Amino acid sequence: MKKFFLLSLFTCFTFLSLVAQRSLPEIYETAEELNLRYQFDEEQQVEVVRILENRVKNMEEIEELRNSNEPIYWMKRKAIYLGEQGSIRMILNTEAQIAAHSQVRRELRLAESNLIKGYLADGKSKAEARQLLLQNKY
Repeated sequence: MKKFFLLSLFTCFTFLSLVAQRSLPEIYETAEELNLRYQFDEEQQVEVVRILENRVKNMEEIEELRNSNEPIYWMKRKAIYLGEQGSIRMILNTEAQIAAHSQVRRELRLAESNLIKGYLADGKSKAEARQLLLQNKY
C-alpha cells in the first residue's frame, strides 16, 4: 500500500513537471506581457507566474472534455479564464495598475461587442454569435 501511494505521488509530480516544462515559455511570455502592461513588483511577478501555471494545469485537466462533452468544456474554459482574470485583478495594488486593468477590460468589452455585431450582420443567430465569441475569447 505504501509503495502504491509513493508510486502514485511520483507519477503525479512527474506529470505536473512535464506539463510545466512544456508550457514554461508560454507562461513566461504571457507573464512578461502582463508585467509590461501593469508594471508589477517582484511579489506580483511571482504571483502572476503562479496564476498562469494554474491556468495551464487547469486547461490540461479539461482538454479531454473537448471531444467528449464540448458544452461543458467551454463552460469550464470560461470559468478558468474568469478565475485567472479575477486573480490578476486581486494582485493589482496601485491606482495605475487598476486604471490600466480597467482600460484593458473596456477595450475587450468593445471588441466583443463589435465581434457580436459582425456575427449578427453575417446572419448568425444570437446563440451562434455567443458560441463563436466564446470560442474566440476563451
